[in-house]
Amino acid sequence: MINNMVFAGENVDVKQEGTKNFENEKNVKPEQLSVEMQEAKKIVDALKGTAEEMIQRLQNNEGSLSDDELAQFENGLNEIISRLTVPLDKFAGKLNLAETDQVRVEEGLTQLKKSREAATGVSLDKNEGWKAHVDRTRGMSEKKANEVRAAQEILKGFKSKLESSVENIGRRKKEKQDKKNDGIAKESEISTRKAINDISRSIMDRAKIDLEQQVGEFDAFKFVNLEGSIDKARKKSEELDAAAPATGLFSKGKFVLPDGKKITSDELTKLKFENKEELDRQTREYVSPEQMIVNKRKSYVDEIMREAGKKGYLDKLVSGDREKREAKIFEIRNSISEVVSSALAEYERRLSSKIGKKRDFING
Repeated sequence: MINNMVFAGENVDVKQEGTKNFENEKNVKPEQLSVEMQEAKKIVDALKGTAEEMIQRLQNNEGSLSDDELAQFENGLNEIISRLTVPLDKFAGKLNLAETDQVRVEEGLTQLKKSREAATGVSLDKNEGWKAHVDRTRGMSEKKANEVRAAQEILKGFKSKLESSVENIGRRKKEKQDKKNDGIAKESEISTRKAINDISRSIMDRAKIDLEQQVGEFDAFKFVNLEGSIDKARKKSEELDAAAPATGLFSKGKFVLPDGKKITSDELTKLKFENKEELDRQTREYVSPEQMIVNKRKSYVDEIMREAGKKGYLDKLVSGDREKREAKIFEIRNSISEVVSSALAEYERRLSSKIGKKRDFING
């Protein structure tokens, strides 16, 4: 195309052989520049009626559409989108050709300029005729590319609108599914927690008989005596610690106890050791009523947790990372502990009453 073009240059002797004037070049007709645009518009017009009707119905009825209806709209819009694939590929090819032609135009102009300058020996850089010829030639190829690009954008914009609607349907479907899953999860959690509570009540109902027997067998006399022995050993420890060095004749190296008795340093050390050993033994043996309840509560909670774990209930409730799992386990244990504490309340009351009565009897 370019090699067959010449221009009306000033002060340039141009050989006309094998060429024709640029003004007579009619390879690209003006009325043909909008063919691509017309083609794109025709494609969109053929599809947009159905698409717009579907989108409008979606917007008007979105909240009441079932999953199947949403899927039908989604499939319908995707079908329209798929029908744009071939024309879009076609316009992409046309644009590639147009852009390739632009490159060839530039190469042709460069070659033409070199050949004319070589033939005349005159630079064309300041030649107005050459500049006009370059502008017209570039303009033709640029206009062609722009027309194809504009037509392509019409199809892309239409496709983008359809894809946006499909994405909205996808989000709506996900929201509905998430809501459904949340409902199922909540129902599952409620039923699972009820099952765990049933396990708790069953175990604690069986435990009541054992607890009543344990209260009956509890030796309150021994318990209160142990409390008294510990108290005496602590007081004795305080007395031994308070022993002061003895004064007076023949008192060197001796200590005086609060009751006035004098003992040697070795005897004091021995008494402290023996008293400490006895106090430690009694302290290890002693379990307060409060600690008894704590121990029993933990024992029953552990038993219930094991049983719930065996039946798979914990796995249904506990999920997520380590921190979330630990928090959930802690929450479940607390919930079970409340049930156990309620069941232990009568045991705790009767045990405290039995110990209190024996204390009153012994302390008289």
